[in-house]
Amino acid sequence: MTSSALERAVADGDVDAIVRAVSGPTDETLRPGEVALLERAAALVAPTGGPLPTSIAWRLGYALHQAGSFADALDVYDRVDADEARDNPVDTAFLLSSRASSLWATGDAAASRAAADAALAAAQASGDDAAVAAAWVSQALVCVLEGDLDANLVAYRKGLAAAERAGDVLTQARIHNNLGSRCNSEGRYTDALPYLDRAIALAESVSAPAPVRALSLVTRGDALLGLGRIEECLAELHLARDLTRTSESPLLGLALVAIGDANRLCGNATQAAIAYREALVIAERTGNAQVAVPALSGLARALVVDDVDEAHGLVKRALDQPSAIGQVDPLLAAGWVCLATG
Repeated sequence: MTSSALERAVADGDVDAIVRAVSGPTDETLRPGEVALLERAAALVAPTGGPLPTSIAWRLGYALHQAGSFADALDVYDRVDADEARDNPVDTAFLLSSRASSLWATGDAAASRAAADAALAAAQASGDDAAVAAAWVSQALVCVLEGDLDANLVAYRKGLAAAERAGDVLTQARIHNNLGSRCNSEGRYTDALPYLDRAIALAESVSAPAPVRALSLVTRGDALLGLGRIEECLAELHLARDLTRTSESPLLGLALVAIGDANRLCGNATQAAIAYREALVIAERTGNAQVAVPALSGLARALVVDDVDEAHGLVKRALDQPSAIGQVDPLLAAGWVCLATG
């Protein structure tokens, strides 16, 4: 089934057709985006906010996750009908993988590890390559929280192989984006670009929703910034910002943090602070630690010359915030604040 089949079922208010549209072989057109459509479907299937079929719950949760709404995604996962889930091993594996990814994004290492391990066991038992690919992605993310970068790379390689076997283009794009992000974090910006070019091309080949494309544009912008290609960097980031603002995606926060970083490194402290503050508002509204930590850290560094007291407070908040991306940003910010204050 495709999203058009779901659209027809939702328009008709046909609950049985809705369930059929999201059952059976996984169709990637229903996975990343389509938040509003899936929310309408869920409201029709469970009008009182009660239990949801696993097939709807994981797709809606994953769509919310891709849009950066992690707390909302976790709430949806919790609505699964446990008895029904036992009879749908593939959907259950996808749901566990999605839950692990959303928990990772909130910085909850223990809970994300438990969900990722359950996801991998369920996916391997199901024999579905697309589910296996999703489970390996969740494993890779958790390995970052645990500081095991070797295991992270192994998991991505296994996930990519499974996604290619399944013909799952969007998971391939996600993995290539994450491999590019890994290169960026290690300062290997030139190595990152082929991964990110591939991620963007894959996403465009299936007309992926705006947040999916925007994420790779942000990551590519980071690589270009690392290479000193500032104008190209800002062009990518402004496109990502426009895509996410148009779709009202919380991923707008990531684009704004990156714009703040680029402006700060160019010496445009005022413009950087404006971008960081807007990103922080979005992060606090959505509970997104991935955005909150670099926004707090970047804002502290942008303000250190003009407002040392606020910079100190921002650094403390950043260091106290659990994060899936670790403490490198806040520790660097703390170092700059200490240097600026003697």
